[in-house]
Amino acid sequence: MQSTTSHRSPATSLEFCPFMTALAIGSLGFVVLMILHPADSPQAMATETWRWVHLGLFVCSILIVFGIFQFAFYMSEPVGTLGLVAFVLLALAAIGLTSITLIEGTIVPVLAANPATAPLLSDNGPLFNGPLGLVFLGSQIGLALGSVLLAWVLVRGKQLPAVPSLLLVAGVLAAFEPPLPHLVGQIGAVVWGVGMAWLSWAVMRMRGAMR
Repeated sequence: MQSTTSHRSPATSLEFCPFMTALAIGSLGFVVLMILHPADSPQAMATETWRWVHLGLFVCSILIVFGIFQFAFYMSEPVGTLGLVAFVLLALAAIGLTSITLIEGTIVPVLAANPATAPLLSDNGPLFNGPLGLVFLGSQIGLALGSVLLAWVLVRGKQLPAVPSLLLVAGVLAAFEPPLPHLVGQIGAVVWGVGMAWLSWAVMRMRGAMR
């Protein structure tokens, strides 16, 4: 009798996880939309491109929030307490970005299109220099700390590829805009999105290999 050996193909070793898939889609959408993101100027804020880019980022942020929760559920034991802190920081940052992108996609274009209200959108204006600016800064800090902590525990644990974890760190540190230039911030956001999408795929591969 001829013996046969079954080999698990890459397709069958990939476990479909709804929210991890959402995280991958949200992260890749984040990459595309950040490439299309116009400059931060009152003139650009009044355009339809600005509106639809930020409404798209709003949807991507929601997908990322749900994906991070499942990411934390799957990796809670390997990453330990420090990893859970990282996931909490990332979730809070993503929730903050959800509210910011919704405001930037709905209210900001209306203000920018009106010459009487456009000055409110300046860096020293009451909108970005007020509570919204604090939410944005807090989200940036949470995203940075969460990404660095998560990358550290993942690289140390060696259960997922190290390269996407390092992309999270490189991307989030470059995404501080301001004070970094707008283009550098865009590149950083793209790099971060690629790293998170890659990690999502790697988790589904790991889950598939465990079956």
